[in-house]
Amino acid sequence: MADRISRRGLLGTAVAGAVSAPLLGRASIPSAPKKPKNIILMVSDGMMPSVPVMANQYSELVLGKKSVWAQLKRADDAVHGLMDPRILEGFVPDSAAAASSWGSGTHILNGYVNAFPDGTFLTPICRLFRQAGMKTGLVTTASATHATPAGFAAYTISRRGEEEIAVCYLNEEVDVVMGGGSKFFDASARSDKRDVSGDFAKKGYAVARSTKALKAAKGRVLGLFAENQTPYEVDRVNTPALEEQMPSLREMSVEALRLLKGSKEGFFLMIEGARVDHAAHNNDAAAIVGDQLAFESAVEAVLEFARNNGETLVVVTSDHGCGGPTLNYQLFPGKDTGLYLLPKSTMSFEVLLPLLKDITNPDDYIAKVTEHTGVTLTAEQAKFVIRNRDEKILDGVTQYSYQYAGLGMVMSRHWNVGWTGTSHNGDYTWISAVGPGKEQFEGIVLNRTFFEKFLAFKGLKFVNPSISVEEAYRQREAAKTSAWMVGEEMVGL
Repeated sequence: MADRISRRGLLGTAVAGAVSAPLLGRASIPSAPKKPKNIILMVSDGMMPSVPVMANQYSELVLGKKSVWAQLKRADDAVHGLMDPRILEGFVPDSAAAASSWGSGTHILNGYVNAFPDGTFLTPICRLFRQAGMKTGLVTTASATHATPAGFAAYTISRRGEEEIAVCYLNEEVDVVMGGGSKFFDASARSDKRDVSGDFAKKGYAVARSTKALKAAKGRVLGLFAENQTPYEVDRVNTPALEEQMPSLREMSVEALRLLKGSKEGFFLMIEGARVDHAAHNNDAAAIVGDQLAFESAVEAVLEFARNNGETLVVVTSDHGCGGPTLNYQLFPGKDTGLYLLPKSTMSFEVLLPLLKDITNPDDYIAKVTEHTGVTLTAEQAKFVIRNRDEKILDGVTQYSYQYAGLGMVMSRHWNVGWTGTSHNGDYTWISAVGPGKEQFEGIVLNRTFFEKFLAFKGLKFVNPSISVEEAYRQREAAKTSAWMVGEEMVGL
């Protein structure tokens, strides 16, 4: 494939051609760069640059091999860069504003999905691709209607309007939608009692709710595999019933490719490893490494497809960083500490914390944590976490007034993974790209330019309206509403 020829090989081919060609007295006209037929954007939500590094360190230490990310960074056919994740009101985005930057080419306020506060809706990229004859797909480990997938096909003044986002997907006729969030589609759970999943079925979609049903589905598919978010990978693989019912991100990605490939005009597919972000909010090292490696397994499958296909661009990146995890120095490293302990975890903090909420005896607390993580807390650490839970002693500390922070702090002493906090940050994120058009993603790339680049690959041009931050704030004040909920849970931002 042309995009896999090394620079030296490419130059050698050019020289050989020049020697054998007639000398016409004029320079030859270089051929235009090849453009992709298919575009796949892979997003590890909340992935700090340190996260794939730490996942590779775990992979080398515990699994005895380099991670998919580490291999991609060394691949001859890949280019690499950094993404500037800024949004309208500054440098630290939430996933809604970040995805809307990609999906509309416009910077907006946090909390909104392709919308200005006055109700002006922007045109999402999936609509433009569908109008051009392409198939479109959205795959995530969050609810299917979560902020990141929504940014490519929906429009609402609040990212919390997930019932509205489900209807947007129906109206926009996204060909493949997969993730959790069945409660936003099913009449029994929706506030308006509308049977949106039934409406999808009436439009000819196969509605799949298990791995088996997904693999049997044909045509357009709505895959709903959990009521809300899908489980963390550490929970999925340690719960036999979940592993059978719940497809991995790799399995969802492979099935999405099966359903979308063969389209005459190509396809656009966004694949999100959403729970990397959630694990970072929770300062949960076992969960973040597990979900990052699950995301990279999906990357591996997608790259295999793209390299065999030869007409597919794959861009791997993140919308923003979160939590600031990093592997810290340990004086006497051994196999009873640090990353070596992570395989002993059988559940995420999200599942573990409810089991701890009523335990007041430090010895009982220590026993329960050891049972499910392999980590034995000291008595002082157990007392600290219990006291913080009951008295909220960290509430006055910036970044740590959060239910998971106390447990994350004491576990850091054993896992040797430190955190800068529990929220998003403005750090640049990694970009790697393979396939036709990959050169557009070298260097430092502003997030909102993805929209223009992706459209240009298909010969399309569209400019959504823009807004100043001052006008956006004025509109928000006039509307007396905010998409940014004060005091809301951090998980899923």
